[in-house]
Amino acid sequence: MHHSTMTSISECNREERQWLFMAVWRVFVQQCKSTPEEQKFLIRQLTWVRQADMGKLMDLASFLGKDFPLRPPESVDLNKAKIMWVELMRRTVQDGMLSASKMRLIILIGKILGFEREAMEPAMELAKKMAELEQIATKLTGEMASNYKRRKTDQVTQPSLKLAASAVSAET
Repeated sequence: MHHSTMTSISECNREERQWLFMAVWRVFVQQCKSTPEEQKFLIRQLTWVRQADMGKLMDLASFLGKDFPLRPPESVDLNKAKIMWVELMRRTVQDGMLSASKMRLIILIGKILGFEREAMEPAMELAKKMAELEQIATKLTGEMASNYKRRKTDQVTQPSLKLAASAVSAET
């Protein structure tokens, strides 16, 4: 029997996405020695939960503290765990940076999701490559913007459009 493979965090259910958000928040704030700037950046990237829920989830994770269950819901299988982990990596390096606190976050969440030490090296390699790609994309986007020339409005086109519109309305 063929099982379809999930490819997007949006395919995880709401409970799973909220758990991941709270786990990331708790680990990043309490265990990774992250700066307030890094925390603000990361929160802006964690768009797999609704903006309206973020404050409540952060408060709940902080309130529960060490009592927050750092184990994923039962419904998280290997496929969902991979999606969550890769999504986390993608979001944490969207600024093209892979700081020590971000690396620690990726490793700790990987362990919480059930990945063993052998998975950590390839995961860190993937995260580094993702950060490099973000740097390249930012550079290329900047080059594209600096080489963009606005076209002047073609004076011939505007009257032609008006004529065509009036011709169509005259036929009806």
